[in-house]
Amino acid sequence: MRSARLASVFSVLFFVSFAASHIALARSQNNILTTAEWRENIEFVARAIKNNHPDPFAYTPEPEFDARLSHLRDRLSSLKDHQVLVELMATVASLKDGHTAIRGGFSFLSGRYPFQFYAFRDGLHVTAANDCYQSLVGSLLISVGNIPAAEALMRVSRMAPHENEMTQLARAPAFLSIPEALEALGLAQSLEQAEFLFRRVDGTESSIIATPGSFEEQLYWGGDATPAERPLRRQRRGRNYWSEYQEDVGLLYVQFNRVRNDDEQSIAEFAAELATIEEGSAARCVLLDIRDNGGGNDYFNRPMVEWATRSPSAAKGQFFVAIGRGTFSAAQKLATRLALETEVTFIGEPTGSRPNHFGDSESFDLPHGDLTLSVSSIYWEDAGPGDSRESLEPDILITESSADWFSFGDPVLEYLVERCE
Repeated sequence: MRSARLASVFSVLFFVSFAASHIALARSQNNILTTAEWRENIEFVARAIKNNHPDPFAYTPEPEFDARLSHLRDRLSSLKDHQVLVELMATVASLKDGHTAIRGGFSFLSGRYPFQFYAFRDGLHVTAANDCYQSLVGSLLISVGNIPAAEALMRVSRMAPHENEMTQLARAPAFLSIPEALEALGLAQSLEQAEFLFRRVDGTESSIIATPGSFEEQLYWGGDATPAERPLRRQRRGRNYWSEYQEDVGLLYVQFNRVRNDDEQSIAEFAAELATIEEGSAARCVLLDIRDNGGGNDYFNRPMVEWATRSPSAAKGQFFVAIGRGTFSAAQKLATRLALETEVTFIGEPTGSRPNHFGDSESFDLPHGDLTLSVSSIYWEDAGPGDSRESLEPDILITESSADWFSFGDPVLEYLVERCE
């Protein structure tokens, strides 16, 4: 349960500590890795990326990457452990490969601030909080440590492994709850507290001096609806895939959250079932929702493509695929193939992956601490040679506002319901 909760908060931020020597004490009483150990970690990261990535400098020049690491090495004696790691993570993220990242080290984090943020069309809003701050859920974040929220998000975005701005929008807000990130990036004066300025739903503003809590502390929204009352997208998020036919509007809704087989039904069986439902119900339109699909095994995508290829709805121009910032990796590969091989219409936000992207990462343990470096091993050129698009753009752009979320709306589904009727 603990690992699942941590993963839902952020997947890429990790800090490390270990035994001190007098060199470490010369840096700070709280530094645990020595300068020599950090230097060895840095050299290991550079070597592992250069020796194993198929084209590590496709988007960032090698001299720029080397200069950043050299600058970091030169400052090791004056930096705290978490400051070193923040800069190392930002340097790896500068390669603009969402699969190449520093991972691990959860046990060495000091905790998190009791707010969960999401970047809506109208700004960063609190979507969950602990017991003490439930009244802040729905509030707009104005600033962090006197730094405007937009600037604060830009600073932490440097740390998020990404391929485009959408990946950053998906991953970076979680860093705003991490004390080490805020302190290292000048958004807080210490690791013990940070100041957040919020504008509540009623328009009043509240300045909160927050202290970190544990990762075990539950963040939630007390005003959330029951699962059955939420929009379809938010009803069964734990399922790999499922569908529901809405007879009143003639819409077949399909949520595809992970490109992995369920124990009870394979993706091939699911795709066959969808074809039967679509034809038997004479559905007027289909919505395949992959907005929250972060990937899996591309091998299992083929049956979904074949279903869309033969779909009567697609032939009529009524087969829609919802994409967004969370559409990544194997889900991006599915979207790319659908774009090339079928007559589907894409709706929502741009994807969090490039149509051509690096993937299939391999893991390498750093010499010191419990940090791991993941490095892409393959370049997938699904969109064809020379395709340099940073994302797959929707044919119909629909973004989500905070009002949509907190009123249990889904503008994508609402648009299609009206269109299908």
